[in-house]
Amino acid sequence: MPILRAISVVVFVALSLPAFALDIRFGYGDHDVSPYFLGNGPELPEKPGLSVELVRDCTIAVGAKPVFIRLPVRRLHEEVRAGQLDAMLGLTFTPERTEYLAYPMQDGKPDASRRGATISYMLYRLRGNPVAWNGKSITGLNGPLGVNSGFVMANTLRARGVDVEEVQYDRQLFPMLERGRVGAVATLENIGDYYIERSNSSGRIEKLQPPLATGDYYIATSRQFFEANGPLVNRFWDCLARERERLYAALASKYLD
Repeated sequence: MPILRAISVVVFVALSLPAFALDIRFGYGDHDVSPYFLGNGPELPEKPGLSVELVRDCTIAVGAKPVFIRLPVRRLHEEVRAGQLDAMLGLTFTPERTEYLAYPMQDGKPDASRRGATISYMLYRLRGNPVAWNGKSITGLNGPLGVNSGFVMANTLRARGVDVEEVQYDRQLFPMLERGRVGAVATLENIGDYYIERSNSSGRIEKLQPPLATGDYYIATSRQFFEANGPLVNRFWDCLARERERLYAALASKYLD
């Protein structure tokens, strides 16, 4: 009888758990991009961020189990190419990336209605520094411009003839700026604002307007994963479009207060 009771408990527990069609391995950067991704390092914090919660909820909604993996941005691209990750969070669209990534598309263009978020890149300088940005060109730059090596902005700036120094982690950028190793920093607005608000030197660093660029960010899957699970992926992207603004509004006090 005890054995039968034990078997009954196991069956009951198994039936009470959600049945997931498959695991989806989502990769995203191991740096804080508050409020979308919180925390630095490989761990998933208790409050992971708006985008992580949105992806988690939509993945479960389509009957799959989300598995989150945090790595440096460049490493994430390598892992997707190698088939070790199924999808990536927080990606801008570039035609080159479609070689190994599938984006939500509409009429041959990325479908912004199914984006994950819209984020701006900003330029930061030491107060009193002559670096300027008029919306078209950067002037007065004394030294290279610091930028994360995994951000598409690094290539964009280099194509404009800007001397760029790439780093692996965003947390390296502002100490380099304060020590004079770079003349300015280009990074996501949330990262830059987070740093200057919480550092002891916030009065020394200022943000320049207008944004260097404002872009839509997507959750893209590997080509292999999309080819094997296209209908499920499209349902997931549809969920992003349907739930994104509602969820972000509902979680605003949790992440922005």
